[in-house]
Amino acid sequence: MRHASRLLVWCLGVAIAGSVSAAQAPSNIPELADMPAGTQRLAPVLLTADMVAAMAPGSVIVDISIDQGGNCALTEPGGTCVKHGVTIEGIKNIPGLLPTSSTWMFARNMYHLVKYLVRDGRMTLDRSDEIVAGIVTTIDGKVVHEGALEAMGGKA
Repeated sequence: MRHASRLLVWCLGVAIAGSVSAAQAPSNIPELADMPAGTQRLAPVLLTADMVAAMAPGSVIVDISIDQGGNCALTEPGGTCVKHGVTIEGIKNIPGLLPTSSTWMFARNMYHLVKYLVRDGRMTLDRSDEIVAGIVTTIDGKVVHEGALEAMGGKA
């Protein structure tokens, strides 16, 4: 387990400015069956307080397992905290936020694109404009997008 920091990045969605050595990784994550009743957590603690303290200031932990107790010992459920100079995000129900966020982002992007293309109430396609050249694929039945032409075996 030489690359413990890589393992933790994948398990936690952690952006780490420093790294966590294998020596700092928890050596004995308890099995659920071995834990006393009432203290069981569905998610094992993979980042201890000592490990967080050893991270570079400015590091960020996004604990995506907070709904199951969290993978970081210092995560505050439903909030953001800074411990030892490390920002720890404990956002609850991350999957529930994605559809709203992605739909909102797409809608705003489309709004700004249409706003950019419309001049005096009319759609304007200036083919010398870099943005327009990147989004227009066909004009008057002819393929004009350089990448599409190339992919189709035609000349740009």
